[in-house]
Amino acid sequence: MDKTYPKEIQLIQAALVTKSLPGWEAQKLMSPMFSEKYRAVPEEATPSAILLTLYKNELGNWSTLYIKRASKYEGDKHKGQISFPGGKQEPTDLNSAACAIRECEEEIGIDPKHIKLLGALSPLYVFVSGFIIYPYIAYIPHLPTLNPDPSEVDYVIDVPLSELFLSKSIRDFSIRGMKFKDSPYYALKNEVLWGATAMITSEFEQLTKALNIKF
Repeated sequence: MDKTYPKEIQLIQAALVTKSLPGWEAQKLMSPMFSEKYRAVPEEATPSAILLTLYKNELGNWSTLYIKRASKYEGDKHKGQISFPGGKQEPTDLNSAACAIRECEEEIGIDPKHIKLLGALSPLYVFVSGFIIYPYIAYIPHLPTLNPDPSEVDYVIDVPLSELFLSKSIRDFSIRGMKFKDSPYYALKNEVLWGATAMITSEFEQLTKALNIKF
């Protein structure tokens, strides 16, 4: 544990190192259908990784970054959705953590030298697309100017964690012909954060509550 980090970051890093995670019990709080399919990972699942970044905004509030995925790729089942920076693990990636860092640099332009990796949350299988997501948390002491790749990102959304965690609500969704009634979501400014990304966010939220961190 790096004792030069802020107290909140030290607490999170310690929990990640010891694997003291709430896991599925926290993820399912934001599951659109409470499906056990999220837990049954087939051998042919495609590895992917995302990066949940933690930094203080210009007002000194702890915040994180999401992206609205570009809608240019017809085969992308997650196009137009809100997600963390991330994507499919490539053969050139040393591991899933390297994948998360690479994708963050490629999608929103954060140089790896600014990224202080703290550890991983619980993996989550997305049965709709066949990806298993490995979520990582990183501390960014000084958020650099972002440079989103327009071929992958419509725009970046930065949101204070205190605002994010208070925004939970429920509504009906209709996605690709499937209807989801009374599904939980985070109201992310003018966007809706739900599904797998909301489930990952929920585990992080419940972890910080267990650590008694006040954002």
